[in-house]
Amino acid sequence: MLPPSAQLNPSYRYLRVQADEQPPALLVLGYINPHSQGDIEVWYSAKGEVIKLQRGRLVGTAGLKTDWLALRHVMAIPGWENIDQSGTTYERIRDERPGYKDGIVEKLHISMGGKQQLHLSGHQPEGLQRQQLRWFTETVINPSANGLPPALFGWGQHRGVGAIVYSRQCLTETFCLTLQAWPPEGETP
Repeated sequence: MLPPSAQLNPSYRYLRVQADEQPPALLVLGYINPHSQGDIEVWYSAKGEVIKLQRGRLVGTAGLKTDWLALRHVMAIPGWENIDQSGTTYERIRDERPGYKDGIVEKLHISMGGKQQLHLSGHQPEGLQRQQLRWFTETVINPSANGLPPALFGWGQHRGVGAIVYSRQCLTETFCLTLQAWPPEGETP
């Protein structure tokens, strides 16, 4: 279990990360890289793992058992506020290690909904019960892709700003990460 939030420094931003069947860890925001499609947040663990997020989506990792070394979007990624029930489609190209899998092209469809998937996965966001989240599901739809499970995103408020506050995203068919803005909105460090 994570340390009580009273031990956190309020000057820092935290991300709670849990890899399947592992205890959760807190990562600290190191810096933000400006990008035309949305700033890229670079998060660090105490052990040196790195997770990069763009609008809540994984766009790079380092130090995990599987890493996405580079990820490029073929077209502009949709803003969460612009996604409706019918959804939208976009493409990304990524490089994965180990295995030197370069240039993996994936076509993704993202749409509103997906809270039922959260219940099926057995994962529940901690401390977000008081907050009404807007849920999204992102699915790889091209058959040549590696069969990644659908990603789940919860849009809500964090530090008074609309953002992805919870997600479950997989780097392989069997290696998934649960990411949550920490502490949950309404709890102070």
